[in-house]
Amino acid sequence: MEMQNVTLRLPTDLLKRARHLAVEKDTSLSRLILSYIESMLRQENENYNSKQQFAKALRRGADLGTKGERSWTRDELHER
Repeated sequence: MEMQNVTLRLPTDLLKRARHLAVEKDTSLSRLILSYIESMLRQENENYNSKQQFAKALRRGADLGTKGERSWTRDELHER
């Protein structure tokens, strides 16, 4: 994977806390940020796929066990 450098401006206290977290996780700050971004993008992709599957299921409709046919008439349903 080709890498490219970027420059970030972060508040000093946030940077110190992020560096401390990277040390706790035995990784570099760059790797910590990379992992977080990859995780966010993976989650976004999963959310998108879930929404697509949900929309497809809505368009398809639920299987009510009738195989698309009804064995009753409207009048029969409203008979008293």
